[in-house]
Amino acid sequence: MQQIQRPSTRKCCTLLIPRSICFWFITGQRYQKSTIEPNDYLKKLLQIPQNFVSLRSKRFKTKDKMHKTACAISFFFCLAASACQAQGFNLKKEHDSLYWLNDWRLTYPVYQFQTGDVDGDGSEDAMIGVIKSTRFYPEKARRLFIFKQVNGKARPMWLGSKLGGILEDFRFIDGKIRALESTTDSLYAVSDYQWSGFGMKFDHFIIKGVDKQTALKTFNQ
Repeated sequence: MQQIQRPSTRKCCTLLIPRSICFWFITGQRYQKSTIEPNDYLKKLLQIPQNFVSLRSKRFKTKDKMHKTACAISFFFCLAASACQAQGFNLKKEHDSLYWLNDWRLTYPVYQFQTGDVDGDGSEDAMIGVIKSTRFYPEKARRLFIFKQVNGKARPMWLGSKLGGILEDFRFIDGKIRALESTTDSLYAVSDYQWSGFGMKFDHFIIKGVDKQTALKTFNQ
């Protein structure tokens, strides 16, 4: 029978450190020179590729799961940020003649604030009633401004000088703007207006030629 000789002490010293590290890495056990035979060590050594790949695979799988979890959390926070950004319009008052619609500065008194899908594109728009003069109507009166939201910021969609009659108030109902208007002969009307591609156009009268109380009752229904 062929006898396998143990390496000399000098050679063992040079092989002991890498051998012990490899053995511990593969088996999870402490390498003991006195209890392991060279043949057993060679058998363990021959298993390095398989065990090494298996261990590396497990580590990569763990890292992959952690990476996917981190991506999922990041995606969730992005959605949450987007949802907060797109949640609608916010009107803040600093004083009677200074308001902020999101980031848009309004330097006039505000008498009404409504939101809804004015142009039918599926997104929420803001309707702001302001009191100001215009280029064509120098007297201060009630006007209607419409804003669209772009990346969480308010941007003008239509800055109207006048609808039909003298604007007293408005509401957004059934996809249309319902306006309470007065005339020069002290009568009142309630009218519906709808978006026409650029600006509001008259749709129909709900009631007209009536006193203020009757018009208000119809307007508030």
